[in-house]
Amino acid sequence: MRSLRLSASVLVVTVILAGCSAGTTAARQVYGPSGHRFAIAFPSTPTTQSNTKFLLRGLPEGSKVYGYDVSPEANVFRNGTFPLPRPPTFVVLVAVLPSTLAATRLTQMAPPGLKRLTLKGLSGYGFVGSENSALNQNQGSRISARTASEGVLFLDRGPAVYEVLVVAAHLAGAKAFLASFRAV
Repeated sequence: MRSLRLSASVLVVTVILAGCSAGTTAARQVYGPSGHRFAIAFPSTPTTQSNTKFLLRGLPEGSKVYGYDVSPEANVFRNGTFPLPRPPTFVVLVAVLPSTLAATRLTQMAPPGLKRLTLKGLSGYGFVGSENSALNQNQGSRISARTASEGVLFLDRGPAVYEVLVVAAHLAGAKAFLASFRAV
């Protein structure tokens, strides 16, 4: 999505893959805070940030947020809007909220245009298609590559909410990266 406002209604766990031309990723590794771990196929070891003012913005008091990224961008969590970084970029954000109810409500506030789904036992919302889709155009987002494909998932398990966003050169790459995600 070209510009994604990171707020309580949108941000939770984000995985961004931008420009994966072959649609291949590294072996799935396990990341995340104790009790809220996830496995995903980052192409290399991600850098991490946690509980920064920006990551916590808009979330209920007592929330914790953990960010993981592999990107040519110096800091993909740099400001109040989230324009898509240039490819190839992978980002995962794990938000642990004070209660399961808070996490469920946050997931239900996913951006309009996403479809309800269940993935590997987790319920939430998702989308996969062209980066130049109506979903992005309706949000006024900046498109990083008009021919790219993207996918997004908003999933929750207990007090944790996972947002997965993928932008890849090919639809198969976006689908493969989304499929590599699992909460453990």
